[in-house]
Amino acid sequence: MTILTAIFLLCYILIPGGGGVFQWYRWFRWRRRFYGSLLFPLWSPGKPLTGREWRFLGTVDSLVRDHYLWVRCNGLLVWVDLSRVLLHLLPGVEEDRLGGMEVLHAEDVHHLPSGASVYLAGRVREENGKIVLDPQSQPVLVLYSVPLHNLVHSVISSARSVNEFWNPLTLPFMGVGMLLLLLFGSVSIQTHYLEGLLSLTAAFLPVSVFFPPAVFGYYLHRKLWKMGKKALVTYEQATLPWKACRRRPEEGTSWEVGDRRYRMREEGASFVLEVREVETGAADPLLHGYTTPPYTRPSRMWWKGWGLLLLAALSLVLSVVIEGTLILMGVDYLMGG
Repeated sequence: MTILTAIFLLCYILIPGGGGVFQWYRWFRWRRRFYGSLLFPLWSPGKPLTGREWRFLGTVDSLVRDHYLWVRCNGLLVWVDLSRVLLHLLPGVEEDRLGGMEVLHAEDVHHLPSGASVYLAGRVREENGKIVLDPQSQPVLVLYSVPLHNLVHSVISSARSVNEFWNPLTLPFMGVGMLLLLLFGSVSIQTHYLEGLLSLTAAFLPVSVFFPPAVFGYYLHRKLWKMGKKALVTYEQATLPWKACRRRPEEGTSWEVGDRRYRMREEGASFVLEVREVETGAADPLLHGYTTPPYTRPSRMWWKGWGLLLLAALSLVLSVVIEGTLILMGVDYLMGG
């Protein structure tokens, strides 16, 4: 029974679950970094480059030897070493698309279209006559094709996993677990009938959700999970003006951070964020006009999202338990137990 329990826990729950937690945390940390980069001033010609972190809106100029990228920003060329900086590719789809952002490593980048839009944030330095993006400043590099005014909304919805449990570790370890449980059950069922029966039943659990009646619970699980994820996306979109600007809603609707002035304007059930430079009055191209989704209380969306995810998980577990019971009865009948 110890071997059966260990295989079941490791291959079906702990390793896929651990991979899911890692994947969730990776996207969570990257989104926080992206939100933080929205506070950086937007670079324009005439401003000093070194000594602080900047945001750049530019285009792909050229790709050199597969992993060196030149980004052109208002006449400035920034050298990016893709072997040390991750490139995030935002799909050119509607802004409410859930998931879909790709992370490209240097070995995955072989061609980038010249003129493609780039969002770049981080610290730069001069090195051998070039302006180089400092990889130690945890830079943000996004290649996008959505309209600029939709970029922030699209990043919030796309920079996440649709279902963290289905990660690169899930299928391999579930497959290994199925084979081990089948082998263990086939060997032990003659001498330890109960252990063998449970092992054979557990071996078929991963595929049991594709057969009735569990398939209906699996469909409900996917529906609830997607609804929960969208609720959490709505929560982040609604609270972004305060998360990105390090400010609580009750602290007022007008404030200054650095060289920019922020103002929240209420429009019906939504808020519109206005961001302008203090000196010039120029509007921020990314944040000015950002509109939150209609809502009453953001905390309700948070609770709704996590509640739906919990219900989705429970529906899947219940479906597997019911199907597992049927499999157990079927195997027991076939073995003449």
